[in-house]
Amino acid sequence: MTVVALLFRFTLAAVFLHAGVVKMIDLGEFRLAVRNYRLVPERLLGPLVLALPLAELACAALLVVGIGTGPVAALLVILLAVFVGAISVNLLRGRTFSCGCSGRTSSDITWRHVIVNAVLAVMAVQVSFWAAQPLTVAAGWGLHDSSSLTPGQAAAVLMAAATTAVLVLLVRETLIVRRAISARRRPVGDSAGPVGEVTG
Repeated sequence: MTVVALLFRFTLAAVFLHAGVVKMIDLGEFRLAVRNYRLVPERLLGPLVLALPLAELACAALLVVGIGTGPVAALLVILLAVFVGAISVNLLRGRTFSCGCSGRTSSDITWRHVIVNAVLAVMAVQVSFWAAQPLTVAAGWGLHDSSSLTPGQAAAVLMAAATTAVLVLLVRETLIVRRAISARRRPVGDSAGPVGEVTG
């Protein structure tokens, strides 16, 4: 179970790293998505739009280095439960709109989003209960002793690291696409070059 929890931990870190970065890239788009849920008072919209991606990035970083793994995973369980509730409420109301989870590339909310977030919540629960995995800096809840890596655990670490690397590359590609879109929108005569010109 320790190997599974370790793999879940890095998967969650990769997911929330990507989610936090794409939201921070375009806070305006994320703000619109949050407003569409119609669950947050307008006066709280601004603070929430900034706090949520920062929290996601912080949780991802703590999971990667293994500091406070148990409490961080428990916080993600709560966060994911809120996501499940917010999406479900709007789907039951017959409303569909951009989920806001992946910036401008976000798809409209469906029951698939509910299932995915529920699965991630189950993974976070697993990580929370098995917090003291190898490679952690802090022992999560302090309930178990850490142990040395077995070959199977080392393989799981490599798989998790590969997953994280792929997500980092996706974030990089997202930034490149964003710059390309901005370049196409430049008015004629812009000093950066002709309209529609994209450089590599």
